[in-house]
Amino acid sequence: MKKILYLVTEDWYFWSHRRHLAEQAIKAGYKVSLVTKPGAYSEKISAMGINVFPVDIARSISSPLRELKTIYILIGIYRKVSPDLLHHVSLKSIFLGSIASLFARSPKIINAYTGLGYIFISTTWFSKLFRLFFFPMLSLLTRSNKYYSIVQNNDDAILLKDRGLIHYDRYTLIPGSGVDIEEFKYTPEQDTNMPIVMFASRLLVDKGIYDFIEACKLIKKDNVSSKFILVGSVDLQNPSSINESEVESWVEDYLVEWWGCRSDMYEVICQSNIICLPSYREGLPKVLLEAASIGRAIVATDVPGCRDCVQNGVNGFTVPPRDPVSLALAIKQLIGADETRRKMGKAGHDNIRNRYDVSTINHRTLSLYNDLVNDQ
Repeated sequence: MKKILYLVTEDWYFWSHRRHLAEQAIKAGYKVSLVTKPGAYSEKISAMGINVFPVDIARSISSPLRELKTIYILIGIYRKVSPDLLHHVSLKSIFLGSIASLFARSPKIINAYTGLGYIFISTTWFSKLFRLFFFPMLSLLTRSNKYYSIVQNNDDAILLKDRGLIHYDRYTLIPGSGVDIEEFKYTPEQDTNMPIVMFASRLLVDKGIYDFIEACKLIKKDNVSSKFILVGSVDLQNPSSINESEVESWVEDYLVEWWGCRSDMYEVICQSNIICLPSYREGLPKVLLEAASIGRAIVATDVPGCRDCVQNGVNGFTVPPRDPVSLALAIKQLIGADETRRKMGKAGHDNIRNRYDVSTINHRTLSLYNDLVNDQ
């Protein structure tokens, strides 16, 4: 039996974004293991028949000694499991896992870039300094033919190739982790005199949370009948996180309602009329795919990842990043256009069904698994 070992920093992310893929891998005859930071989903993952190795992995860059300890632990796990294929998901996993796989002599490795995030977006001196170290080291680590890469959008592919982090003959573009169109089924919005505009994401600066709040202020100033909802939590481990006190102040000022972190996203999105994500850069945002599958019009920024989910004027609107005025205008346009929202929602659902259904996406990934493990 062929063995796959995933490295994902958080168990909730594996459950949300890779659970269906792992299920299909098991059905295809693979023995699946996972290295992750244990949390609320580890028992559920184990119940699927997946061998879970709990490791306290810091998602952001931690102290050198802690990172070296994590690499040492990973080397031990990699040697113990001796997988035919390693699948590292996201930048932190790619960096630590690629180093560990070098010492563990792992045969085949997939590095899946799920978005380029804070390290690529930030202009702080630390980020600039880290990039000077990160790019050359990762390029050197992944030079071997045993490393293969997955990217989620063409913009990331171009940037990563320019930085030498992926190689022209050893990468493929697979758009995200797909959407279960049966779980996130098409559900037309209900008639309302108070349309709900929803921001559903971690409450990070890089996700455009401040731009969303400024757009809310502009729309409320014009007395447009609408309600604004935040769904998500602060993420203090992320350098781009905001403080919970800021969110509470927006709630106290009646700008927004805050529904916190939710696991019932189908029910949550169904209550919305417009989904908004003014992010600064994405891989392929799952919430936009889920919203489109349900049939909601979207307002997002014209940036990598978001522009792959939104066809401007077809299933929503795209606006320039860091531009609350343009964001507010696009939202207002949809608030006052019930029929347009419904048409956009149907167009979005059709696009998801044709291009992003989870079974289609997973079939492509499993085909890659088979090609790599049979080429040893």
